[in-house]
Amino acid sequence: NMVEEAEISGDLYLRAGIVESSRYAWSLANQFYSETFNYARLAHVYRRLALVVTSQVPIIDASNQEQAR
Repeated sequence: NMVEEAEISGDLYLRAGIVESSRYAWSLANQFYSETFNYARLAHVYRRLALVVTSQVPIIDASNQEQAR
């Protein structure tokens, strides 16, 4: 149950914009599932971690490329 709570808190932190706490919560779940060899849940956690990381990548404005030509 504690790992499920860590996953829920990871989602809540991400929605609140607290990226570092979200990453930490998902890394706790990652560590648990890797130690228990639960590969299905581990794959899920990695997908969620990827969402956390991509939330920090700025969106590139491609509209200026048209003007540069």
